[in-house]
Amino acid sequence: MISGPDPLRIEAVTWRSHGYAEEWHPRWSGGEGLRSERANPTDLWAVRDNAQRNSHLAPTRNYNSGPMPFGRSIRLAVLAALVAATAAASGLDDVRAALEKTGPAQPVRVRVEGRSTSVQKNKREEKVSAPIVVEHGPEGLRLTWDRGQVERAQEVPRGSSPEQKAAREMAALSASDALEIVDGARALRRMIAGATLLSEKEGALDGQPARVLVVRPVSEMTGEERKEFKTFEETLTLTVGPDGIPRLAEHSVTLKMSKLLISMTASQKETKRYAPVAGRLIVTSSDESSSSSALGQTGEHHTVRTVVPF
Repeated sequence: MISGPDPLRIEAVTWRSHGYAEEWHPRWSGGEGLRSERANPTDLWAVRDNAQRNSHLAPTRNYNSGPMPFGRSIRLAVLAALVAATAAASGLDDVRAALEKTGPAQPVRVRVEGRSTSVQKNKREEKVSAPIVVEHGPEGLRLTWDRGQVERAQEVPRGSSPEQKAAREMAALSASDALEIVDGARALRRMIAGATLLSEKEGALDGQPARVLVVRPVSEMTGEERKEFKTFEETLTLTVGPDGIPRLAEHSVTLKMSKLLISMTASQKETKRYAPVAGRLIVTSSDESSSSSALGQTGEHHTVRTVVPF
């Protein structure tokens, strides 16, 4: 009887076109299955985080035809200070302050399952990914697929139909995406760093009172990249609970570009639900849909993930 191979450990570095290493994680393959780990979870955040971009409110002057009475000027100065303090302590700043107090206080372990649907050239393809166990704590980040999943994925014969391959496919979840799931507060802090508050109103979520904030995140594109697009719109809508913590986030991007008589449009919307678990904020579900159109061809993609802590 031929036994399986001995456990093997390798190290891998993933490079992206931006010129930096996005992920580094040893991988093990052995009797227990397949595991991907990251020794220091903060390194990944450090790589993904851009330089902090803070918005500043420039002071303005009001030039009058004559001097203002001293008493009146004092009252107006006090009123202006009160208004400024109220504005600074509301809306987006409340969310930032609440998220700063929310972090990965305790280790967490979740199971992530997903399914996706793609439509390209009138051809529809559906995939249901096997579950992944994500663990995050002082030792780092760990992604685990059980042994049965690994073996089923390796047993797909050549010439199998797309449906057969999809049924045995292992879930594709990057370390970056996994970290955003189990440390949602930090991902949101990075998203709203330097963002501009567009509107704020009262709302509700699951029958409970909430505030709805619409913000414009700071663009990660350079000025030269931005010139490539005829239009580019990006917004983030946060539904915030009474404690100042977002429970729902909707990120939308719409763009249009035209070059050499070729036009292209694309849109993407991702909705995430959050819940407090083990002293931290985790993503409990995500729903992402995207579409594009160019050269008379259209394409659509839809991915849904559910996350269950255990």
